[in-house]
Amino acid sequence: MLKFIEMEFFKLKNSKVFLLILLGSIAPAFLVHFGFSGRIDYGEKITFALLSGQTNLYMLAIFGLFLTTIVVSYMFSREFNEHTLKSILPTPISRSKYLISKSVAFLIWILILCSVCFFSSVIFSYITGVEGISANLILKYYGEMLIGGVLLFMVMTPIMFISMLMKSMVPAMICAATLSLGNLFAYGHDPAVFYPWILPAIVSSGEIVEYTSNISMVYGLIAITFITGLGLTYYHLTQKDIRL
Repeated sequence: MLKFIEMEFFKLKNSKVFLLILLGSIAPAFLVHFGFSGRIDYGEKITFALLSGQTNLYMLAIFGLFLTTIVVSYMFSREFNEHTLKSILPTPISRSKYLISKSVAFLIWILILCSVCFFSSVIFSYITGVEGISANLILKYYGEMLIGGVLLFMVMTPIMFISMLMKSMVPAMICAATLSLGNLFAYGHDPAVFYPWILPAIVSSGEIVEYTSNISMVYGLIAITFITGLGLTYYHLTQKDIRL
C-alpha cells in the first residue's frame, strides 16, 4: 500500500496540476499581506499574529476548498478518464486498500499545501517587516494550520465521492464554489456551527467558543460528514459496477 501512495505522489508531481496547486497555495498569504499593506501606510499596526490568523482563515475557508477539490478530483477522476483503473483493480491490492491509499495521499497533499501557504506567509512577513514575529507564534499558528488541514480533509470526503461518481472535475468544482460561498455567509454567524465546511477554520483557530459551548456537537458533525463521504465512496467503489 505504501508503494501505491508513492505512486500517487509521483503521478501528481509529474503533472501540471502540481505546479498549479502549489502556486494556488501561496495566493492566500500573498493576498492577505497585499491587502493589509495599505493599512500600514495609514499608521495602523499590523502584527504577525493578525496576518497569520487571516492567512489561515482564507486558506481553510476559501482557497483550501478549491485547491483540495482540484487535488481529489484529479486523483480519482483521472483513473476513469485515462482508463487506468481497469488495470489497477485486478492487482493484488484490494479496493478498500486502494481507497485508503488514495485518502492518505489526499491528506498528505492537504498538509503540504497548508504548510506551503503558512511558510509563504512567514516569508512575506519577514520581507515586509511585520511586527511581532517569534518562534512561539510561528509554531502556534502553524499548528493551527495543520489541525485545520486535517479537519478540512475530513469534511472534503463528500467531494471525494462526487469526483468518483461523476468522473469529472467540473461537478466537484461547482460544489467547491458553492461551499466556499456558504462559508462566506456562515462565518461570523451562529448557524456556522451547523455548516461543516467552515468548521476547520473556526475550530483550529479556537473561534468556535464564540459560537457555541457544545464542542462535542461540532466534532460530531465533522465526524458524521467524514464517515458519510468516505462510506459513500467505499460503497460506490466496492459494491457498484464501475464502468470504465
